[in-house]
Amino acid sequence: NYPQIVSRELFHKANEIISNRQKPHESKNVYLCKGLIKDTMTGGTLVAIASTLTYQLNHVNNKISLNINAMDYIALFAADVLRSNILSAQAEKNANEYEAKVAGNNYLIAAKQAQIKEYEKAIERAIDMNIKQPKYFPTERMERVIKQNDALIGKLKEAIADIQTENTRMENAMSGTQQFINTLYGLSDDKKKEMIDSLIDRIEVTRLEHYKYKIVIKSKIGQIVGHHFEYELIGRKIHICLVYPDTMKLDLTDRMNAHKRFTRKRYNGK
Repeated sequence: NYPQIVSRELFHKANEIISNRQKPHESKNVYLCKGLIKDTMTGGTLVAIASTLTYQLNHVNNKISLNINAMDYIALFAADVLRSNILSAQAEKNANEYEAKVAGNNYLIAAKQAQIKEYEKAIERAIDMNIKQPKYFPTERMERVIKQNDALIGKLKEAIADIQTENTRMENAMSGTQQFINTLYGLSDDKKKEMIDSLIDRIEVTRLEHYKYKIVIKSKIGQIVGHHFEYELIGRKIHICLVYPDTMKLDLTDRMNAHKRFTRKRYNGK
């Protein structure tokens, strides 16, 4: 038997560290278009290839390779438009409901204020009667009338305050809805993917020329009617644009480059 050089506790700790080092690296990259890009010719689904930063289709009848940053930006741009449309429509609906509710509340306030004036007149009459005909309208009776009407006025004022508080709450809620209409770009990758999956059913890719593709977004709430994207590789540079129904094009290349999410180092987990 040899003397123990390393304690049992230290030996197990070292083995645990070695074991953890040998575990395969788990990629934390989020592919925003994962499972969404479909080739219209073959019906195949493009898959993300980390080493080349591309979504690829290797079908016997068609081969496609699209840059991940470009496609993720297209998906994000489309999802942002869809989300803004939904929120704007909801905000408009809320605004109409808010205006109708506030109008109804203001009518109630006016009616209660009219009642308060009637009770105040009743108090004034009681005081006047007590002054002019104290024998027939004694002080005790006057005080009773004043007390009763004061109580009614107090309840009406409380009701008016509650209605005004409700109006303020609705106004604040409306302001919050307007402020919530923001873009997706500040969200985490996981949240972006979650939002894209909730809005986009699929992304259809059609080859127009050898390095030029038509990208159509099919949403879960109806297609962005008449709009599609064009993806083109010119030399070694990728160009993307949004094509409107009248064939006018909005170049999104600079925006896409400014929003580039990944480099090869990041995708390789280095």
